[in-house]
Amino acid sequence: MKFTFLFKSFLLLFLLLPVWNSISCFTLNNCDGGSIMLKETKVQQTPKSSYIEASVNGHYVSVSFTANLGNATIVVTTATGGTVDVTDYFTPNFYSAYIPNTGDYVLTITFDDGDEYFGEFEVTDY
Repeated sequence: MKFTFLFKSFLLLFLLLPVWNSISCFTLNNCDGGSIMLKETKVQQTPKSSYIEASVNGHYVSVSFTANLGNATIVVTTATGGTVDVTDYFTPNFYSAYIPNTGDYVLTITFDDGDEYFGEFEVTDY
């Protein structure tokens, strides 16, 4: 009796795991890598990385700024250096770009004061 209950419970959990993964993919933004870890390459004054949140979800890369950090240039390139998108941007707005092809990419954010941050990410099909 106990064995049957445990077996059925395990079987149900095994069958629901793919469903949970699909749900968490859309609600928790963790399908294709989730957050993009930004690294500082040039910092003139106070680091700004704690005010920048970058993520990838499917073929979309997004950057949000939680403070007014001034003007920034956002560049998305392929890992080999091909330009995908270049945008002059006023913070604290939200930036999003569609990346049409799968592969490895680099996100670079450069502020008017010379501060620069970059992060690497991968775009994959579901």
